[in-house]
Amino acid sequence: MDLLRPDATTRAAINNLHQVLHGVRQIIGGKSIGLRDDVVQLCPAGGLTVDVDRFEQAAAKARSGSDVAALRSALELWTGPLLPEDQYAEWTTQHRERLTEIHAALVTDLGSRLVE
Repeated sequence: MDLLRPDATTRAAINNLHQVLHGVRQIIGGKSIGLRDDVVQLCPAGGLTVDVDRFEQAAAKARSGSDVAALRSALELWTGPLLPEDQYAEWTTQHRERLTEIHAALVTDLGSRLVE
């Protein structure tokens, strides 16, 4: 709430959060989002996949070996810079830079392996 509504009182921010969660539940279903111990959870029962997680896992696996196909597969999961519509949001900068560095390392590794 501090990131999303830094100017609001705690009570107002909590109220706003509950209103937003109610709206989200109406759109995606009540079991798709939850609030527990002041933490918003997407798909609390499981089954959520995140493209960034898939990319990072595939990249780590590909970079630990020498398989060109694994490097290519990891690169296929790259969808571009993280949240380009929020490029000026402070909280995205560190994550965007880290992911861009991983992507660049994969491209470099693939190029090196192909030259070999």
